[in-house]
Amino acid sequence: MRKGRARHLAAPLTAFVAAAAVLAFASCTNDTATGLDDDLLPLRPRTIEVRLPWSQFGVGIDVIGGYGLVSETPSVVLADDYQGQLDARALAAFRYPPDVSVDDTTGVVRIDTAYVPVGGRLLVRIDTIGQEDFHIVAGLLLDRWDRTSATWEVAVDSVTMSRLWEEPGAGPVVPVGSADWTPEMGDSLIVPIDSLAVATWADTSQASGLRLELETPGRLVRILELGLEVDARPSVNPDTLVAVETATGNVTFIYSPSPPDPSGGLRVGGVPAWRTVMRLNVPLVLDGPPELCAEVTCPFEIDPSRVNLAAIALTTTVPDAGFRPVDTLQLDARGILAPELLPKSPLGSSLASGGVLVPSEAFGGSTREVEIPVTSFVADLLRGETSTGGQPLTSLAIVDLFEPRSFPYATFAGPGQEGEPFLRMIVTTADTVEIR
Repeated sequence: MRKGRARHLAAPLTAFVAAAAVLAFASCTNDTATGLDDDLLPLRPRTIEVRLPWSQFGVGIDVIGGYGLVSETPSVVLADDYQGQLDARALAAFRYPPDVSVDDTTGVVRIDTAYVPVGGRLLVRIDTIGQEDFHIVAGLLLDRWDRTSATWEVAVDSVTMSRLWEEPGAGPVVPVGSADWTPEMGDSLIVPIDSLAVATWADTSQASGLRLELETPGRLVRILELGLEVDARPSVNPDTLVAVETATGNVTFIYSPSPPDPSGGLRVGGVPAWRTVMRLNVPLVLDGPPELCAEVTCPFEIDPSRVNLAAIALTTTVPDAGFRPVDTLQLDARGILAPELLPKSPLGSSLASGGVLVPSEAFGGSTREVEIPVTSFVADLLRGETSTGGQPLTSLAIVDLFEPRSFPYATFAGPGQEGEPFLRMIVTTADTVEIR
């Protein structure tokens, strides 16, 4: 598990006043029946936007990786020198059914446990969005591997065993089939598999599964489903062939290189997933800058009940080559229930009401501000207690809404960098109004 701490430096406070007073009179008289002063009305509501730089509300940041397993992602990834950097290969193991039901030579349905696999095809369903043509190659895996711990260099990495691949990238393999895909083919691809391969898979002492790889530089392909259909010759009726669907028990993918550790910036998502943990201390009283004090009486005390919105604002940066998002990401913020247990602390419920959508274009070069609502979290901090009277949380995590879900990850400027995080609050206040 990798862990990095971002620096945070002082920066000036900026505030922006956003809206004007709204005042309605039900009637006008010479005397003010309820006022303490005939020249004053008690309320002049104002909506104020306040922006606090990191130095005014942030205590510290940790960027922590290692959440979830590659094998837990909903799709597997193939890549060949993607963005000039990344290679990824899929690994899969198949289990043949112990028997098949087939008509014998007299037409009676019988259970056959001695059928012989003689050929087959790999059935691949891919994500076609933005996809270009590619060439895919299947190879017979000879080395034993573990779905939950296999990496580009390591076949098994468990408590009881650690073993490298004979060759990095899950090699060597015996080629057993290949196919070309073009957009006109839709989302399905069939890779014919030779008879030797399907027969070998039936004997688990000889082979451990299949390795899939691309041979089209610059491509990245997401596989949504992977299956193997086998042509079998029944022992009770050798003159016919039956199609047998196998069970795909173990599927994962491995990739190289591993992403570098964060260096001052923030990171969210990826597989295994990264989280950015923030420790906050939001001030209750503001005594500047002059732009704020020109609109309200300073020192200005923030009423927690009048905080309409509080959001952590982040500025996007360009992720490392090979890990730049190609799809919309969904980011969320969650309170950390037991900071002392980090990195394994449980998280609270969503603060961003189901996540904030961030398009992949936001990480393509031009910066973009992303706001993640944390209103209830900040209101509790200002109040000094939760709405139920409990101790408020002081740490939150910026996370991928469904981790680990996306192979690439999001990156943002950290404290002390251009575009550092800031806290944006929309606050309603009320001052007395003088009658002229």
